[in-house]
Amino acid sequence: MLTRPTTALPETPAMLRARIAVRLEFLRQCHPDSAEWWRLQRDLADLERRLYALEEPFRPKRVRKDVDLGGQPF
Repeated sequence: MLTRPTTALPETPAMLRARIAVRLEFLRQCHPDSAEWWRLQRDLADLERRLYALEEPFRPKRVRKDVDLGGQPF
């Protein structure tokens, strides 16, 4: 059997959402004052930031209407 080093899977939005779901499930089972609860909160915040950064290019951009219309009222 050949063994080769495993490579990290690419981060996709679906993978990050799955990780968030798992952390939320663990969070529901933790005591709110425990160190585990605080660690899960930090992990969730980090995962949500990474998800937002991955999806940022696909979010619609805000466009000012007066620029689009060239200053015309309608």
